[in-house]
Amino acid sequence: MNQAKYELSVIQYPTGRWGFVGDVPIGLAYVQADGQPLTEDQMDAIQQCGPRILGQKVKAVTFGSREAAIAAKAVREKSNGQEAK
Repeated sequence: MNQAKYELSVIQYPTGRWGFVGDVPIGLAYVQADGQPLTEDQMDAIQQCGPRILGQKVKAVTFGSREAAIAAKAVREKSNGQEAK
């Protein structure tokens, strides 16, 4: 089955925080509750079942500014060998 790809875009939530929509990589969308990056096991669980399977152990990532969100995206793409847009 061929899934549609949606461009990764930065949005501002009604709370004033910033985040992403589209095809958001799991490591950019979630962190552990203490702010640490996810483990491989946690990423696998989220990919298979969604973030609720881990309960309070993970939280969604939001940013205080558009620039901070774009910087996080650039770091993520650089670590994956892609060029930031």
